Amino acid sequence: MKLTAEQQALVGEELSRYLESTDSRKMVADLVDAAREASALPVYADMGGALLITTEGDVLIVSTNQVWDRNAKWETEADPQWRLLARIAASERYPQLSFLRPTRPVSAVDCEACNGTGSVEFSGCAARCGGCWSTGWIEVPEANPPPTGSAGG
Repeated sequence: MKLTAEQQALVGEELSRYLESTDSRKMVADLVDAAREASALPVYADMGGALLITTEGDVLIVSTNQVWDRNAKWETEADPQWRLLARIAASERYPQLSFLRPTRPVSAVDCEACNGTGSVEFSGCAARCGGCWSTGWIEVPEANPPPTGSAGG
């Protein structure tokens, strides 16, 4: 996702706050050194790793098979669903970054797995919905999309 200069500055401000304040490290304090080294804002973590967003809008992944310090290795996340989840998590964790949340398409319908909430509950514990990747909706393709590659005539 390409960010405007203004959006890049907002991500940078949140990253600075995260690195400077122990209060803003509510997610995972262990990521501070990796975040500083990668110049990326931590937005999501689970047992498989952590997702961070750079000021340019790229999503990085840091796996849990290593210590999350300044020597931690990260790579650009290639999976579009994980990149989507990173954007949603960032917009929820950092309200100033609400521009990262995708806009619901007109053709979308509520996700049946989570009833449009983006999260599901198991034994009293809330979790992000895997059916819609936490959006709360599923995009429905057009029944008769227009042909591509023709000028109509």
